[in-house]
Amino acid sequence: MAAENQDRKTIYIQIAKQQNVSIQLVQKRRAATLFSNGTEGHYYQNEAGVWIRK
Repeated sequence: MAAENQDRKTIYIQIAKQQNVSIQLVQKRRAATLFSNGTEGHYYQNEAGVWIRK
């Protein structure tokens, strides 16, 4: 799991540099994409750490 998270972070850093934005913005955009493409009825954690049902 740690290796996967590190790989993801490396990719996000590369994207942030290419787009001249912060890594946090890249992470927020990815989270929004995953949520919008997510399955109805599944639970997702928002920025505040609260689990919400889609």
